[in-house]
Amino acid sequence: MHPEALSVTLVGPLPGERWVSIQRYVEAILAGQDGFVASEAPTLPDLRYTSVGAFRARYRRLPALLRQIPATGELVHIADQALGHLVDCFPQTPTIVTCHDLMPLTLDGNYPTRFGGWLDSHLLRRSLAAMTHATRIITVSEHTAGDLVRVLGVARDRITVVPNILNDAYRPREDAEEWLKARGIVLPAGPRVLSVGHTRPYKDLERLLIAMGEPALRAATLVRVGESLTPAQRALAGHHSLDGRLVELGHREPATLARIYSSCDVLSQQSRSEGFGVPVIEAMGCGLPVVCSDGGALPEVAGGAAVVVKAGNANDSGAGELAAALGGILRDGAVASMLRKQGLARAEAFRPAAVIPQLTTAYERAIEEHRQ
Repeated sequence: MHPEALSVTLVGPLPGERWVSIQRYVEAILAGQDGFVASEAPTLPDLRYTSVGAFRARYRRLPALLRQIPATGELVHIADQALGHLVDCFPQTPTIVTCHDLMPLTLDGNYPTRFGGWLDSHLLRRSLAAMTHATRIITVSEHTAGDLVRVLGVARDRITVVPNILNDAYRPREDAEEWLKARGIVLPAGPRVLSVGHTRPYKDLERLLIAMGEPALRAATLVRVGESLTPAQRALAGHHSLDGRLVELGHREPATLARIYSSCDVLSQQSRSEGFGVPVIEAMGCGLPVVCSDGGALPEVAGGAAVVVKAGNANDSGAGELAAALGGILRDGAVASMLRKQGLARAEAFRPAAVIPQLTTAYERAIEEHRQ
């Protein structure tokens, strides 16, 4: 590390909230420091918040704590747009906020319940308004940068695009199935379609569940990592003959998830939109072929190294097209091999060595702009 490395205070999610992807974003920055020294800001204890308690902690208790404790770094990096209201806690320090997406404002179906959606979007608008006061805003894709300009009116020259960092754990694992089996995870034989993430409506898991009932995929197993299917989704899976062909593994840490990627045959990322789509680069980093929709930033992130299908909509789920794309990879070893090679090459653009210098440049620019 350079002896004149700048110091950065990172503000991440509360420990009692399950913001898995954002916490891993923070961890990737802490692990990849080069040109800067990062440390986490003080936070509240892990109280396993209820929904109302989490809102109170995030919007009242945490800001009060941060106002009492001055930032120790030369710059404060707030890791998610939903924490953008914390910008106002650091009036004397240059600030950066990472905006991962604006889907709650741009996409129907972001929230599973009407009340939760109303409350969260109401508070989120406060956070987004404060986020625009930051010295500089990072977005993880050009797509999200465009949304910031279009929806919030942020000047494009105040935005720096720095993609998500691919954890070095995500590499092809030759011992994957044996490693998993030794830890009690036994995957069924035969073709395996992998799905990673939560179950909010915009993920369009229903499209994948219907696709798994198509002839091209009836011999395949669906492996799910992340949030458990909802009762309605589980009923849909049963209706499309997925009984005995569905394995749910829950949330898994990177070491295990890398082995799951390495043990499957194709990843399906059929979301209607994404601000980035982390599973796409994780899968590519492990040599797993990817089928993704053209929703949001997914084609940008895939960079030509995935099979891209149209995102589903209310009038046409597109399950047949998705099934054909997934089944084509399962049937054709040459196509699968080509996608593995292309994906591994694409993943290098997201490794720490490629992304951390971009992040350091954004930090330095924000500090310089604050001085002006």
